[in-house]
Amino acid sequence: MRFMSDKAFQIVLYKNRKLYCKESSAYIKLSDIYNMFRNSLQLVITEHATNKDITKDIIFKAVMHFGPNYETKVKLINKIGGRV
Repeated sequence: MRFMSDKAFQIVLYKNRKLYCKESSAYIKLSDIYNMFRNSLQLVITEHATNKDITKDIIFKAVMHFGPNYETKVKLINKIGGRV
């Protein structure tokens, strides 16, 4: 899936754990979140039921799952303001 935009992508996490991208009007996978973040796209991920911003939590999960090695994971986690 290719993503191109100057604005932040609005993504909603539904109760069934599906991620929906409003800009592409499609469900996306955690691997898509990882690729979007790696390509320096701005993301805003909210929980549907509460409208709570869970962007850092979901990006952290994507990086830990799809990051190819420890060094890359540390670099990306530091990029979102996390600590390793």
